[in-house]
Amino acid sequence: MRPLKRSLPVQLEQGDLASLKKAVKEQVEFWQDTKNGNGPMVFGSETLSRQEYAESLSQFLAFLKSDPQNEAIDGYLKEHFRFFEVYGGKKWGEVLVTSYYEPVLEGSTKPTKEKSQPLYSVPSDMVIVNLGEFAEALPSLADLKGKLTEQKSISSILRGRLIPSDEKGVPDTVVPFPNRQQIDDDKVLAKQGIELCYVDPIEAFFFHIQGSGRIDLGGGKSLHLTYAAQNGHPYYAIGRDLLEIIPKEEMSLQGIEAHLRSLPEDQQKALLFRNPSYVFFQEAPNGRGVSYQGTQVVGGRTIATDKELFPKGSLAILETTIPVFASDSDAEPSAWEGHTRLVLDQDTGGAIRGAGRVDYFWGSGKQAARSAGVMKNPGRLIYLVPKKNSALHP
Repeated sequence: MRPLKRSLPVQLEQGDLASLKKAVKEQVEFWQDTKNGNGPMVFGSETLSRQEYAESLSQFLAFLKSDPQNEAIDGYLKEHFRFFEVYGGKKWGEVLVTSYYEPVLEGSTKPTKEKSQPLYSVPSDMVIVNLGEFAEALPSLADLKGKLTEQKSISSILRGRLIPSDEKGVPDTVVPFPNRQQIDDDKVLAKQGIELCYVDPIEAFFFHIQGSGRIDLGGGKSLHLTYAAQNGHPYYAIGRDLLEIIPKEEMSLQGIEAHLRSLPEDQQKALLFRNPSYVFFQEAPNGRGVSYQGTQVVGGRTIATDKELFPKGSLAILETTIPVFASDSDAEPSAWEGHTRLVLDQDTGGAIRGAGRVDYFWGSGKQAARSAGVMKNPGRLIYLVPKKNSALHP
């Protein structure tokens, strides 16, 4: 990351004020908790404390409460912040923008013909092996220190399954946790009683990819589930195996789902099982979707980036193109339009690795799913760094 050397977008904010206020307020309140508000914020060669950054966001939130027009917001940002561009995939500032969403599925508390796939809570026999501690204790394993093997982990760990010994005096053992096929086809978790609900099998697969969402159980009841753990196996994008069927430029979640539904059940399963990664869920606190950082995700404002490279909680400008659909029933966009808006870097994801990747949270439900499913566009990502003393002396 370095100070911006290219020109800024003509307009820095083109979104709605309500969602911007909500996202900034959520971040400010999160940092007001002392256990969350400590630590450095690193932007290239620049470092400041989270407290300093939080104070700057607090001042910005106070300004937003006056309901300024977008032009006034632009002026405030230029007066109080400096602009830093990321080193993208090939050029400074340039990133690939994909999108994610919060699914809303129909579900059941008991299995039915249509809703046969359970969503599980964390299995009781799952254990965590802390590779970092082994690396510190055993010099021969030093290369494992800092090695991330799981998409939402902040430390070096492996997930395994505890196998109790049948013989007295013989230690228990830890083996790799079962993969997707072993869990869903061999039913290795069926006797643990950890089923949270049952949904359509294909919808369950995509629910795993998104990592959280809401399940409508009928009768006014619902479950809001969020990521709790995964089985430790690497994520594999099954779309890679469909390029001879779905052209790369037409590849989308909707296209993959349509292809899956056209297959016989055995071929469906074979394709799904190519992704061995498996996600376990928990009921969301306060019934809200939360980010990796712990803040509430806000549609059109939360982004996910590589947590090893970019400081969580920071304000940024995302410039990209978004889809326009001719009607509510269309699956493919009729056009793309340029769009620039302020975002908060609050989340991460298994496929979001490197300086050239951004995942944009679109929101909840079918319309969000439709838009998120076709997003794979070039863009620019610019971080905002408070000017010296600006946070304390606005």
